[in-house]
Amino acid sequence: MIHSSSMGMNIQPHLDNNNLIVIRVAQPRTEKAESDHDAHLNGFFEDIISITSEFKPSALIFDELTPYTSFKDQNLFQDTFMEVIEFLEDNRVTSLFVFQKEAASAATPTFDLISKNSTGNIELIPPKNRMEQKKGVISISPNIGHSEGAFSAEYSMIPNHQILFHTHKTIEKPNFYDFTTFLNKLGEKLELVKKKKSTSNLFMFRVDSQSRHNQKINIEQLERAVRVATRTEDINCLHDDTLYIYTSRNQSENLNGIFALSEQLEQLLKHVTVTNLEINDTFENAEHIIQSIDNNILTHHNQFLNN
Repeated sequence: MIHSSSMGMNIQPHLDNNNLIVIRVAQPRTEKAESDHDAHLNGFFEDIISITSEFKPSALIFDELTPYTSFKDQNLFQDTFMEVIEFLEDNRVTSLFVFQKEAASAATPTFDLISKNSTGNIELIPPKNRMEQKKGVISISPNIGHSEGAFSAEYSMIPNHQILFHTHKTIEKPNFYDFTTFLNKLGEKLELVKKKKSTSNLFMFRVDSQSRHNQKINIEQLERAVRVATRTEDINCLHDDTLYIYTSRNQSENLNGIFALSEQLEQLLKHVTVTNLEINDTFENAEHIIQSIDNNILTHHNQFLNN
């Protein structure tokens, strides 16, 4: 109540109408013997399931989870946490678990488990010097289901006001490059293909000129939609009206990944020409690859979308 009031939020009406229920959870008892320490912590997670079953909320916020994750047996914690997550998902409950940054650094396996099994992660980084700097940074890193990708913004907290957000910016993925750098990396990949006598693939998405002229789509929209299908080992490039994706995955994996179309991507591809080029040791250099896929797109319009 005090914290919400200081941020300009009056939650009392929501409490009175039972739209919001606040439950105080006891801190774990540190004097518990090691033999029943994990069982003691496990009970708190069982309470989450019991409370959810009783009140049937649409959303659950646990602030904060850190003291309840210090299991001696990490396998037991994993099983316990996943049981809670699956229960919440089955009951269509949106969940938010708060975890201390300092504790996250000290308990990496625990934090990694929570992070990897979440839809996404929100990190609040306060100002280093609160006396001189009033703005912190909030970063949101989705794991699944968000074509926008990761992004960050500055935030500030002013007494009697809600949190204010400033200057939104997309976090660049490390595998997106300018065209010159992309050609260099493509050349390096070609050398590996020749050395290993293997094959790889280069996909090209090109926005149709008429759609671009009518402002139905731009290449940035396409890039955001395709971004979630790329992997960290892929190398990608936005150049003029074209998106290149180089991947060592085989064709079936590409079809199941890049072309497992979301509704958004399916709509965008009505305005895009797509082709794929298998890269092998017959290519001379990166420029030869780009020239070949340019020629290929003229004769194989959306070839994979017709499969």
